[in-house]
Amino acid sequence: MWYDDGMSSDNYPPIKRVIDGISYNSETSTLINRRPTHADTVKLTEHGPKPVPRVEELYRNRSGKLFFVYRDMPIFDVVRNQYVLRDEVRPVLREEAGAWLNDYFPDTHDAFVLNMKFGKAPEENAEAMMSLRIDPYLKTMMKHAADDRKMSVNAVGVHFFRYCLNHSIDLPTVPTTLFKTEHGVALLTPTGKPGFNGIEDDGNNDEHRRAMFAAAFWRQGKAIPEPVRHALLYLISSEGQAREELLGDLRRWLELYERPRANLSSALVTNFRSGVFHDGSSKKE
Repeated sequence: MWYDDGMSSDNYPPIKRVIDGISYNSETSTLINRRPTHADTVKLTEHGPKPVPRVEELYRNRSGKLFFVYRDMPIFDVVRNQYVLRDEVRPVLREEAGAWLNDYFPDTHDAFVLNMKFGKAPEENAEAMMSLRIDPYLKTMMKHAADDRKMSVNAVGVHFFRYCLNHSIDLPTVPTTLFKTEHGVALLTPTGKPGFNGIEDDGNNDEHRRAMFAAAFWRQGKAIPEPVRHALLYLISSEGQAREELLGDLRRWLELYERPRANLSSALVTNFRSGVFHDGSSKKE
């Protein structure tokens, strides 16, 4: 063990490095995933145990470059003749990032996307076989997808099957009993119907409205893209002006969908009445 394992991995400060003229800044980049390494098997080398960071983080910067941040990486200080803990940055190719995600987070969206383009499916480790009858058009699409990614049709099918089954919005994985108010009152019935205190359609208007929101999240929550979910969490946890601006944006965008859409005939009537089409002039008669 190179260090005490008592420190929280959530309190690390931002880190910025410029490597080969490219900026890698954890504060302005998107965190794809992170993992603690305390459960990893110790790897021995001829010099003793291999130093490992306390936490590995994978980021994507604004230019789309991927990089690892190693938190509390043991680095040997020759002056002090001992190991010191530092945060290190290492740019990484998409293939390696995809392999890392496939190893530790195989069912995530990013692992699916990266490995669909760059990775390989473990066909040699397949333990079961299954035959499917598909229409010719779908078969052609699968062949094109396989050719584009330089993968076999079977590998493409395995990736799509795994991803779609793990992200099915028709099979909620969160129990309805977890949707409660701050006072612990259930907002859904056991079947996912809106119902204050677990009783369908129970409660006053505000309580029923909260129950309807809970039902929508229970049914469709997995359909909300992960970046949007993170943005909403950030919005809710923000303070002051940032919160007001974000809420204002959200309100304006939602109002766009509530505006009635004028049909073509009413638009034409408005244009003709405006005088624009009278003798090529825009003057009113």
